[in-house]
Amino acid sequence: GHKYVLGWQRLERNGIGLGAEHVMWENGVDNYHGVEVGGRLYATMVNPHAGAWMATRAELKAHHKQCRILHIPKTAGSFTRVRAGGWNLYMNCGRRKVLPVRNFQNFLVHHLPDKNWWQR
Repeated sequence: GHKYVLGWQRLERNGIGLGAEHVMWENGVDNYHGVEVGGRLYATMVNPHAGAWMATRAELKAHHKQCRILHIPKTAGSFTRVRAGGWNLYMNCGRRKVLPVRNFQNFLVHHLPDKNWWQR
C-alpha cells in the first residue's frame, strides 16, 4: 500500500490583529518535515489529523482491506469521533498525510469556528 496520503491543513482567521490574518494552530513551523515522493517535495506534519485527507475509491478500498478504516465501532465518547474523523488512517494504517510544498497554500482549508487556535 501507499505510505502517504494527500491532504489539507486547517487554518483560522485570528480576528485580533496580531499581524497575521490566518493562523495554523495545530502544527507549529517546527512541526513540518520535508519528504520526497515521486521526485516531488511534500511536507508532512507532527499532527496529521489537522485538516483532512483524500483518497481515490480504489485507495480507500485498499486502506479498508488492510486496516478496516471504514469500520467505526459504536462506542460512547470522543473515541468514536476520533475514529470517524479519520484518525484511524494514521493510528492503525501507518499512513502519513502530506501537502505539496510547491503550492502549499492551495491545500489550506478554513476551519469555520475561528476559535480553536486561541484556545490551544
